[in-house]
Amino acid sequence: MISSISLLVKIGILFLVLFTAIFFILRDALLLLPSSFKSLQHIEENRVIVTNLRGNEFLARILPSSVVLPFLVIINIKIEGHYLDRSIVMLTSSDVESELRRWRVHLIWYFGKEFKRPIKHDQ
Repeated sequence: MISSISLLVKIGILFLVLFTAIFFILRDALLLLPSSFKSLQHIEENRVIVTNLRGNEFLARILPSSVVLPFLVIINIKIEGHYLDRSIVMLTSSDVESELRRWRVHLIWYFGKEFKRPIKHDQ
């Protein structure tokens, strides 16, 4: 009886992990779900308006836990009225490179010392 319960628990945890991974891939990477963000508008120093695929706009605050790399920007935002934080991942490509550069400069300039940069390892 105990071994069958632990097997059911393992299967349940596996299903939960798979479902969660598929959900986040569909929403944040492939942008296929209606709650996926399609645009990001900068309005103030640390405020943005995000628009999802349904056309709903949300006012959000940029969090200092955002990450800037030369090839990648991860903007962590807190949408007003929502409990959980969301992340917007911006990768380099030729058509949006100037926009990515603008976000990198803004995040480093605005957050300054409190901004969390990745640790550089000596090679």
